[in-house]
Amino acid sequence: MNTYLKRIGFLAVISLILIISLQTAQAAPFAYITHYQDSTVSVIDISTNTLVTTISVGTNPYGVAVSPSGKRVYVVNRNGGSVSVIDTDTNTVIATVTVGSSPFGVAVNATGTRVYVANRDSDNISVIDAATNTVIATVSAGPHPFAVAINPEGTRLYVSNFWSDYVTVIDTNTNTILATVTVGSDPVGIIVNPQGTRVYVANLTTNNLSIIDTGTNSVILTVTVGSSPLGIAVRPGGDRVYVANEGSDDVSVIDTATNTVVTTITVGDGPRGIVTNPAGNRLYVVNNGSDSVSVIDTLTNTVIDTISSVGNDSVAFGQFIVPETIWRGTVSIPLKMTNVSVDGTGNRKFQKTSDTITGRMELFLGGLIPHRIMFFGEGEEFQFHFQAVGSIETQGSKSKTEQLLLIGIGEFFMHQYGGDVSNGVAYLDAKGTVKKDNSGVVAASISLSGKIGASINTESVSSGTLKATLTR
Repeated sequence: MNTYLKRIGFLAVISLILIISLQTAQAAPFAYITHYQDSTVSVIDISTNTLVTTISVGTNPYGVAVSPSGKRVYVVNRNGGSVSVIDTDTNTVIATVTVGSSPFGVAVNATGTRVYVANRDSDNISVIDAATNTVIATVSAGPHPFAVAINPEGTRLYVSNFWSDYVTVIDTNTNTILATVTVGSDPVGIIVNPQGTRVYVANLTTNNLSIIDTGTNSVILTVTVGSSPLGIAVRPGGDRVYVANEGSDDVSVIDTATNTVVTTITVGDGPRGIVTNPAGNRLYVVNNGSDSVSVIDTLTNTVIDTISSVGNDSVAFGQFIVPETIWRGTVSIPLKMTNVSVDGTGNRKFQKTSDTITGRMELFLGGLIPHRIMFFGEGEEFQFHFQAVGSIETQGSKSKTEQLLLIGIGEFFMHQYGGDVSNGVAYLDAKGTVKKDNSGVVAASISLSGKIGASINTESVSSGTLKATLTR
């Protein structure tokens, strides 16, 4: 146990309901659907669910990944042994990058600086520098790498090894293999939850989902799903995982709190690609057999629309819609804290002190349903941790800065080690300034300042000033 915990024995946890008003333009809401036989990509406006244009790419495109900024789309061409790089402003291919043999899966890190491509027949991963569109490393990844997923910090790459029945874990700083994790038969789709604590793997032949603990690199549970699961998606917030079952023409919906299938949704013929929109209130499923896209309301788990005739041999394996946005930064919070103890008669005692908490904050912004702000920090005497969820309202703007308002209230828990657990009320009240990049569209940084605090029975137990600059 750390020295400050031995001295004070204090743990604070705040869960807040956060109302977020964000006046800034986001990347246009488009889906990019690969068509294996046509060697094309269809661009669909998901605000209207209509086809916008079709882009010619390399031979037999399969996997696809949209960059976090929404400015680039990376399309893996299996029989072309290449990656087509699409500029989303012009919907044109601006570069073609040669990679390994039979590439299938592709993923982009959270900062958009690195692109990882799984080359099944050359048993390696191509690492592409997104700034120069060149391969800067080739990493051994075990036999038959099929799909790739990267953790939010960008430090770990997870590779599903088709025909080998395991997942390879790679350190992206050293490009070396750290571990291999045995899963089900013929693992294909793979994804990391937003917290970076779990990896979900769809096993094509055993019809199940392997759940890996990233702390121990071990399978903690196997969940039975539909027939021939292929694609996999996670809702922003990490509370739901969706599995596209190609053989049974449906989607398994998994509650990540209980790791159980809570419902099954019938979709089109042969679903493969699957992803949520940034808001998380819509799920898009690409049906290979019927060449259609099923649009699902994630709150009701019902198909609300079907986009037909999108192209021939539709796949869209991967992140074919821009992902939710994550800003990160270091935060320093000078806090006036209160250590609560309980005497022999059961009465609480309050003892005031001060501490400066320094830690890491993450702000997850994705759309119109609850998202999260998280802070983990510690000081000389206290450990402090809060999580908040809320909604985001976006409006288009051409100005270089916009305002962000964070207002929240929720529950507070304070635990004295070996003693009492006290409950109370917590609040967050902060304002922010969103600065945009040179395009004037995507936020480049967020500056926050305001107040946070908590109380027990109207007695203040923490109060302080929050200041942070968060970047993507």
